[in-house]
Amino acid sequence: MKTFVTIFPNYRNIHFRKDPGQIPFRLKKFNYETRLVTYDNEKLDSESITNLNIKIIQKGYWSRNFNLGMLWFIFRSRRSIDILHLFHLEFQTLLMAYFYKLRNKKGFVYLKMDNCHYSGYYPWEDLWQSQNLLKTKRTFKQRVKDNLVRKILINKVDLFTIEDNGSKDYFNGQYPFFKNNLKTSFNGHTADMEPNIKVKSFSEKDNVIITAGSLGIYQKATEILVEAFVKVAKETNWELHLAGPITEPFKEFLNNFFRKHPDLKNRITVHGLLTRRELFNLYNRAKIFCLPSRYEGFANVFSESMYFNNAIITTPYVAVRDIIVENKCGLLVEKEDVDGLALSLSKLINDKGMNEEFGKNGHAFAIEYLNWDKIVEELSLKLPDNK
Repeated sequence: MKTFVTIFPNYRNIHFRKDPGQIPFRLKKFNYETRLVTYDNEKLDSESITNLNIKIIQKGYWSRNFNLGMLWFIFRSRRSIDILHLFHLEFQTLLMAYFYKLRNKKGFVYLKMDNCHYSGYYPWEDLWQSQNLLKTKRTFKQRVKDNLVRKILINKVDLFTIEDNGSKDYFNGQYPFFKNNLKTSFNGHTADMEPNIKVKSFSEKDNVIITAGSLGIYQKATEILVEAFVKVAKETNWELHLAGPITEPFKEFLNNFFRKHPDLKNRITVHGLLTRRELFNLYNRAKIFCLPSRYEGFANVFSESMYFNNAIITTPYVAVRDIIVENKCGLLVEKEDVDGLALSLSKLINDKGMNEEFGKNGHAFAIEYLNWDKIVEELSLKLPDNK
C-alpha cells in the first residue's frame, strides 16, 4: 500500500467537496493510505475530520510568510511519502517538490495545476517566454528564482494534470518541460454523497434559472446575469436564483437594482451560502444553470448542475467550453454581453425541446465522466503501481 500525501496549506471545510478533499478521500477506495496536510486555518467540521486523515500544522510567522511549516514537514517526512500531491504551478509549490526529492529520489510528485488556457495567460508562462521576461524589470532575487524554476525545480514533478483537453494539448505543445506528462483530469460532483436526492426530469422541474458561486466577485460577472434577466423577465414568468456568499459591493448593487426594478423583487431570490444538500435541491428545481464568468477553470458547479439535468449557459473562457459544445449540453455567449446573454436565455426558455435535450446530455456526461470515483480511478492508473 502506497502513501499518498496531499499538501493544501489553505484547506477549509468547503474544500472537502472539491478536488483537495475528494482526491485523497476517494483514493482510499483504491488501496492508498492518504493524508492531507494543512495549516490551522479554521475549525474543521465532522465531514472533513471523519473522511480525511488530516495533519494540522500551526501557522506561525514563518509558516504564514515563507511556508516553512510545510517545507519542514515535507523534508522531515519525505521517506515515508510515496506520492506527494501538490496544487498550482508556482515557486513555493515547486520548492516543496524539490525538498521532497532531496533524499527521496524514488518519490513521485503529482502536481494538479488548476489552470485553463481559455481563461487567459498565467504568470508562470512568462518564465518560458523570454520576450515577456525582457519586457518586465526583474530584481536579482526574481531572476534567481526564475532560473531555479526553469532549470531545477520544474524537473522534480513527475505528473501534471489539468482540467480540460484543450488546455492539455495547448500546454503540452507550447512548453517542452511538460514532456507529455501533462494529462487531463476533470473536476467532479459529489451527488453520490447525497443518495436520497432523486434527479428530476425536465417536466418535474420549475421555470428557474440558477447561478452558484461567490456572488459579486469580478470573475463571476453575476451583475451581467442580473441585467440580462431584466430583459427576459418582461416576456416570461421565470425566476432567477442566486446561491453563494455575497460581496459587500454586490449587496449594494442589488439594493440599487431593486430600487430601480421593484417588480423583480419576487422574481430574483438571493439565497446566500447554502449547504451542499440545499444547493443540490436548488439545482434539481432549475432548468438552466448560468455562469457568465469572465474567466473560469473547471468549477465544481458545472459538474453538479450538469448532473441535475440543467442546460448550461456560460462563456468561452471556461474549462468546460469544449464539453459543452461537443456534447451539446449548453450555449456559449461572449463575456460581458448582456444582450447576447439575454438572447441565449430566451432561446432556452422558448425552446423547451432544446432545453430538455441539453439537460439530458449534460446529465449523461456527468454520470459517465464526472463522478469523483471514476475520475480518481483514472488518476490512480497514472500513479506508480500500488503494490
